[in-house]
Amino acid sequence: MLARDPLLRRELPAAAAMFGHIGNVRVRAWGTVGGNLALAEPAQDPPVLLTALDADVLVRGPGGTRRVPVAGLAAGPMTTVLEPGELITHVAVPRPGPDERSAYLKFLPVTADDYATVSVAVRLRVAGGVVTAARIVCGAVGPLPVDCAEAAALVVGRPTAEPPDVSEAWARVSGGAGYVGDVRVPDALHAAFVYSPWPAARIEGIDVGPALEVPGMVAVLTADGVGEIRTGRALRDYPVLAAGEVRFAGQRVAAVAATTREAAREGAAAVEVDYDVRPAVLGLDAAVAVDPLHPSRLRRLPRRGGRPARAQRAGRVAPRRGRPGRRLRRRGQGVRGRLRRGPQPRRAAGAACLRRRRV
Repeated sequence: MLARDPLLRRELPAAAAMFGHIGNVRVRAWGTVGGNLALAEPAQDPPVLLTALDADVLVRGPGGTRRVPVAGLAAGPMTTVLEPGELITHVAVPRPGPDERSAYLKFLPVTADDYATVSVAVRLRVAGGVVTAARIVCGAVGPLPVDCAEAAALVVGRPTAEPPDVSEAWARVSGGAGYVGDVRVPDALHAAFVYSPWPAARIEGIDVGPALEVPGMVAVLTADGVGEIRTGRALRDYPVLAAGEVRFAGQRVAAVAATTREAAREGAAAVEVDYDVRPAVLGLDAAVAVDPLHPSRLRRLPRRGGRPARAQRAGRVAPRRGRPGRRLRRRGQGVRGRLRRGPQPRRAAGAACLRRRRV
């Protein structure tokens, strides 16, 4: 709606164009400007341009209504200064003067659906062909939109027909400046991975012979050679290299090491993997029938009745001694007893948590 609004297109064409290039049509149909600002995502588009335009938001909450500048709304990544119960109801943008111009540009990694790698909003005031005031704000380069005051100062006082000196900036964007990726360590090897193109398949075999013939190749690693090494945040259930099967597209199947980056990439492309692709599992019932629960979670549930008991009888889960169901009930009774001695809000919250735990 904002992208097509005639008033916005006439008064702030940069804002109308920006709203028309957020995500895709589905995202724009569901999203709102207030929700976008309240999310405080560092790579979003509206906070950058609205900060350059000195926009404010009207916030309504239990304590009344207050006005907050967009530049001060975000307190950090995914964090705002909004108090509990407050809601953004309006966004107020000052009407630009006849001598003001604004623009917004973002650089995308691959497609229009991606978050910007870097975005820039520029607002200029021009009088007599000379820039009298400037505001430059960059997004996706820090936890908050960055107000580039030094860059704006380089523009002020210059004729619009005379571009500023950007020799240093050109060296950085053209590869003339040094970056971490340009650092070379003597005798260091370069690694590359072989990724599965299939979301679910059994690995029938891996032929590393063609990769070993690539000049500069040092080693090719697979799960058969290094063993089944698992990692993970909550559960150590993620294999570093797929062993026997792949469970999602892009899973690492093999790793190669070579003396140069080009040789490593060529060697990874030369590895031949024979997949037995599994049919797609569509629907919740079909997924439960194939793999009801995560094995480590299944061992923690009561074995008497229900789906875990059936899985145990089918041989998918090793039986455990004792009666874990009774231990769980005793533990729940102890928690409930302690909560009863507390105030009413804690008792209600504890009972709700206990019910969810039993489920």
